[in-house]
Amino acid sequence: MGKNDRNKKLDTYPFAQDCTNYNRVIHKEEVFSGILRDALKQSKLDLDQPVPKFLKRPFHNGMQIDYEVKDDPVHGRGLYAKEDLDEGTLVWDGDLASFTNIREFVAFLRYLPHELQCDVMLWAYPVKDSYQEVNLDMDEGSYMNDGGIHNSNVGGDTTMTLRDVKAGEHLAADYHGFLDFEGKVKWFHELREQVFGSGEYTEQGTPPQSSSKQNDYRTVLRADTTSTATASAIDYLFREMDALVEASNQWDMSSPKQLSVVVVTLSSLLTAALLLRRRIFSKNKVHGN
Repeated sequence: MGKNDRNKKLDTYPFAQDCTNYNRVIHKEEVFSGILRDALKQSKLDLDQPVPKFLKRPFHNGMQIDYEVKDDPVHGRGLYAKEDLDEGTLVWDGDLASFTNIREFVAFLRYLPHELQCDVMLWAYPVKDSYQEVNLDMDEGSYMNDGGIHNSNVGGDTTMTLRDVKAGEHLAADYHGFLDFEGKVKWFHELREQVFGSGEYTEQGTPPQSSSKQNDYRTVLRADTTSTATASAIDYLFREMDALVEASNQWDMSSPKQLSVVVVTLSSLLTAALLLRRRIFSKNKVHGN
């Protein structure tokens, strides 16, 4: 880099101390094509570190398919296919920013405004089997949500579709395939806990789970509220549903009495589900993208 590059400074911002209720917007392309790249480049110059090679090239959007970014009450911001995709279709192949310590990460954040700092701390992720490494997708691939083990349609080392995907489907990856869920990157975990609130976020930015293998549709529902009462209601509802399914194997549907019990039980569960849905959707989203 030339002398002029080193002397061309960007505006700096205070570190975002509180990201518990920031405004999550769908950013314009210039955020990815300009602001994030400029901030990363300047932070590397400040630390006398090599500037990543991809910053010396024109901006490259790693999304390989026709897609759109939408916001909905359940997933928050997310990626949606605008075309039918066959199994094995390459979805994303983009550029990554990598950080190996808090000094590098905060040096990058200080060139971003408050809400974008919060987004970066939400999007960045510690990598499994790496040495203290935290990555950030430098394009709209950052909007890719976690689908868990059962609901993911994108995954693998090369980010391909795991099955056929229809136009309009929400694209979700199984984060467990590449994230460090053991909290080994301590500095990153502590930083996120500081800004998102103790107990609200794990190192991946998701609600605490009793098991990493339970990140299914129940966890998606739990992720849309910070209310302990609502989370308990979700657990109760699904326990009752599980019990109903298990008992159904022994039902005699020809019995009017047993059929009546089934109808009443299903009606009660449906009512509870609708009330729960109303409560969740009426709350401000704290978790999710």
